[in-house]
Amino acid sequence: GAGMVLGEAAAAAIFTKTMSLAADMRGRMIGRGGSEVGKVEAAHGVSVDFGKGTDGLDVVVSGETEEAVDQALATLAARKELLQSEDAGKIVQPSVVVSTILVGRQRAMFIGKAGAAIQALEAQTGARIALRDAGIVITAADAEVVKSA
Repeated sequence: GAGMVLGEAAAAAIFTKTMSLAADMRGRMIGRGGSEVGKVEAAHGVSVDFGKGTDGLDVVVSGETEEAVDQALATLAARKELLQSEDAGKIVQPSVVVSTILVGRQRAMFIGKAGAAIQALEAQTGARIALRDAGIVITAADAEVVKSA
């Protein structure tokens, strides 16, 4: 009867909550290939979507229970805070930037197979090495680190 229909409707209820996020954080929140969002969705049994918000992006979390949605939001909020503190750390450190143009095969040799050479240099020196159209940009907290890279 009617009671059965109400029971089914209550069981299928979806709880939705939203958190705002700076647009430039979207990729890092989602993770490579959706890995970070996938972990949250799997752990809490929720769905996480990203939509245009009034001030950047809205992260919309939907689930069958309010508790699951709240727990997922708490996990996402903690990740957001971690990313923000990493960004703050990058901003506070003074940095030395060196840019070099690489010609022809130099670029491939510098990168190494699957990026191995760059990753090893970053690990050894603590410098951040970014590839640009014509070359590389090395950023670090002090000039000695940049020279060593």
